Amino acid sequence: MTTQDTRDEEFQDHRYSSPPPRRRNRASASALISAILTDASRLLNTEFKLARREIANNVSDAVSGIAAAIGGLVLLGAGLVIVLQAIVAALVNSGMSMGWASLVTGGIVCLVGAALVYGGGSQLSSQSLAPTRTMKQSREDREMVREKMR
Repeated sequence: MTTQDTRDEEFQDHRYSSPPPRRRNRASASALISAILTDASRLLNTEFKLARREIANNVSDAVSGIAAAIGGLVLLGAGLVIVLQAIVAALVNSGMSMGWASLVTGGIVCLVGAALVYGGGSQLSSQSLAPTRTMKQSREDREMVREKMR
């Protein structure tokens, strides 16, 4: 038997058998999906940690701002009382009775205070504490994972 005949017989035998095993250079589809899901899980976990940190930082900043505002309000309150006493005294010296001078001064101060409370209250919202950067990054990451899954 010649070398060619041996090759022909081997060819005939392989023609009806299963194909030779593929090389393992490429990962299987299930391995790729598993890797993508593992990466997506890690990414989500990291995003949640980042969101918690960002919320904690935002709350910490808000608490610091509130503490500073309270300290400032105490000092402003003391100074305002003194200034208001001076205004009332000036109105009394100009010929107004003590009752009317106090009422006019107090009314103006109440109007200014109400405007400040309204303006400040409109700036306080849950949106200012939300982790907006993390939420944006999370949306981008979801889109990236969706693209890889296609």
